[in-house]
Amino acid sequence: MSKVTQMTLSLPTDLINATERLIQSGLVKTIDDFVTLALHHELLKMQRLSESSQDLPENSDAFDDPIWGLGENPIQSGLRDASENIDKYLYGTSV
Repeated sequence: MSKVTQMTLSLPTDLINATERLIQSGLVKTIDDFVTLALHHELLKMQRLSESSQDLPENSDAFDDPIWGLGENPIQSGLRDASENIDKYLYGTSV
């Protein structure tokens, strides 16, 4: 187990309230566990960004946009023309 350092955080009231609701629902054990999990998640995201060395504009929220993740884990579907006929495959119609 990692060494634990106690610290004090100042958080917006709406985040505290939302976290307390998660604790009451049983999805989260404690606020400490939730903050630790959130920090781990953000650290991994930042590490992936620095490893891929994407040049994002300063103060950009682009790394939070799910569109940036499209194509990271492509699948083999056997369809050679999926991008051309996506409406047909998704909705059964053509445009």
